[in-house]
Amino acid sequence: MTFQKCSSILFSKPLNSMPERIILKSITKKTLPDDDFQIPYFRYQMLETKTGNYLGEMIGTPETICKNTDFYPDKTPYKSYYIEFLQTNIERSGHGKAFIELAQNESKKYGCGGKIHLIATRLYAPKNPPHLFYKKCGFISNNKKINRYFDACLKLKKKIKTKYSGNLYMYMPVKKVPARTMSKLTALFVYLKNLI
Repeated sequence: MTFQKCSSILFSKPLNSMPERIILKSITKKTLPDDDFQIPYFRYQMLETKTGNYLGEMIGTPETICKNTDFYPDKTPYKSYYIEFLQTNIERSGHGKAFIELAQNESKKYGCGGKIHLIATRLYAPKNPPHLFYKKCGFISNNKKINRYFDACLKLKKKIKTKYSGNLYMYMPVKKVPARTMSKLTALFVYLKNLI
């Protein structure tokens, strides 16, 4: 996969003053095997503004998921932003959380409604798998037993056992906006207005 020249700079905090870090965004198109269809993949690289140090990167893309219920339990097709890769150079620094917040914004920007999904894997960090980090950020699995286990590990500040650190489908639940309810008096005014 090759990436094109940087197309934009994204800041991880509002620009009241010089931000501590900036995120560079570049795009490439990945061709699916046995297909001519190309999918846009975005690469986000985080840099520290004072030193120019490389802090980490994330690769993601908006996807339409048709029949797979491994992520969101929806049985109808839906759009979700897929985080294919996320890695930071310094743990417990807020950089990973900044990438997750960026993915939420990108999900809304690309019509996914805030939905994000990923596969938590120990492939890039075998001694410190990211499963608990994702759980702390709000991601869950469709396996309620594993969710309870991760919650217990977070509460007791324990690492997860190796048998629970394999590839795990996780997604960020989308908060449902409550429907606006009208008071009886407001409903009466609306009814009278429609009569006029």
